[in-house]
Amino acid sequence: MQQDKVKIGILSHYYHSVNYGGNLQAYALCRFLQTHFSGVQAEQVSYDIRKNAKKPRRQAQLSVGRVLRKLRTVLQNKLYAKTKAEENRAIRLREKAILEFNTKSIPHSAEVYDAANIAQCVPQYDVFITGSDQVWHPNAVCPAYLLSFVDGAKKPKLSYAASISKPDLNEAQLQMFREALRDYQAVSVREADAVRLLSGVAPTTPVQVLDPTMLLTAAEWKTVAAPRKIEDPYLFCYFLGDDTRQRKLAADFAKEKGLQIVTLPYLLGKYRKCDAKFGDTRLFDVSVSDFLSLIEFADFVCTDSFHAVVFSLLFEKDFFVFERAGAKGAGTRVHSLLSLFDLEERFCSSLKTMQTSYLAGLSPVDYAKPFEKFKDRKAFSVRFLETALRGARESGRPDLASDAANKD
Repeated sequence: MQQDKVKIGILSHYYHSVNYGGNLQAYALCRFLQTHFSGVQAEQVSYDIRKNAKKPRRQAQLSVGRVLRKLRTVLQNKLYAKTKAEENRAIRLREKAILEFNTKSIPHSAEVYDAANIAQCVPQYDVFITGSDQVWHPNAVCPAYLLSFVDGAKKPKLSYAASISKPDLNEAQLQMFREALRDYQAVSVREADAVRLLSGVAPTTPVQVLDPTMLLTAAEWKTVAAPRKIEDPYLFCYFLGDDTRQRKLAADFAKEKGLQIVTLPYLLGKYRKCDAKFGDTRLFDVSVSDFLSLIEFADFVCTDSFHAVVFSLLFEKDFFVFERAGAKGAGTRVHSLLSLFDLEERFCSSLKTMQTSYLAGLSPVDYAKPFEKFKDRKAFSVRFLETALRGARESGRPDLASDAANKD
């Protein structure tokens, strides 16, 4: 029986995510596929990674020092839960606001799957996509994110902007990808480093594409963003890492510019001393739409977040991005992004660039420029999806030509 629509199942960091960037990339890929391609229904597969069994391989890699650090973190979290009750209530309020977007605005499967039953979703979809976001980070990758439960000979499977977020892989990790990708129809990744790492490993030539958030236009995102929340001029600080130097630099820059600092404290879901006294306006009840608004109307943005940089670029903001403390290799994805706009000088990680005089001395970003590299990469990313999804025409499925192509 011929189906009315081609149904695409997407595996990413979606289910129960309280991360702004994770929710926005999940939303973006579903929306783009459904608006750009005719005859398509795309949704996130609700996959609960929290039920995954611990991998013996990962346990074997834990050193004594790492075990002690994990134990210390657990004890600190328990202590903070008792002594920082007010802060913890505020954090839960933020998570509730994010989850409302997660469940109400992002198409997703009604059934929640886990490692034990994920294969049961296969008959529900015609095509499977893994990505975007760090679904292939070696420290967090799982068989579901590699689509191991899908037989690529029977159902097309591909990756879209999957991120490894590491500059190198060991032989065991390369072998893992070699085995997992052998029946993929197409492989695309988010960073240039990942192209290099997977070349010769994937069965098809891996290519670099845009994060799905950049497939949508600023005008489209403004329909998602909330109205302006802060009336006075402000510097928006969005820090996932713990670096106090970055916060001090942002505070000094804001003082020089006469701006208040608006910030979201305790973004990792727990009290952090580095956030305790930072910022003039400290917000907690911030939805995903509010997050977009805070970037859209900011005078400047300071961040160590990939997606905060994405939306700074889309909303044409002046911004500075820093190396995230405790996330070795995370800078690779930021460098890849900035290179598309020739804005590498906005990445501040050296002694020279971590100075107020350096930030103040940078000229405003000239958004009147055409940014040809970005435009070319976006066109390439759309063509990648168009070409990869043509494999779903078989068995009487409707054509997956894009709406743009249909109008030509």
